[in-house]
Amino acid sequence: MNSESTAITFLRDPYGIVHVAGSGNYNFNPSISVPENYLNPNAVDTEYYFQKYNNLLTEDGIKKMNVSEATATELRKLNDAVENTKRLAEAEALAGNTNAKPYQHGDGIVEYTFVLNHSVSNCGEIWSAREAILNGAKFDEL
Repeated sequence: MNSESTAITFLRDPYGIVHVAGSGNYNFNPSISVPENYLNPNAVDTEYYFQKYNNLLTEDGIKKMNVSEATATELRKLNDAVENTKRLAEAEALAGNTNAKPYQHGDGIVEYTFVLNHSVSNCGEIWSAREAILNGAKFDEL
């Protein structure tokens, strides 16, 4: 994994189901729900997994999940929170805050983050929240 650390998080949704997610979105991660045939089972490239998993947070990825509009709305709120964190980290970095750092992906894309060498989306809490939302939880209640 390209990350210096991996976060594991547990979350109980409103139905009492406990979800666990690891932060690893650079390699195959069975704790992240994906549409059928979404991932290439022979892929080994970390950038491939990173892009495929992160796409699940976008409008295109939400559509591929074939979920209700209510669930899609909650997933959009999660995506908005992730994107707002990236924008906040970028603004802080450009303002000279040394706690915010640029993180360069293997494909050359730079994303700002608050954790050195760790993408904002490479976070167990994000993926656990997504799993809870897919199981009926509301973003504002997480």
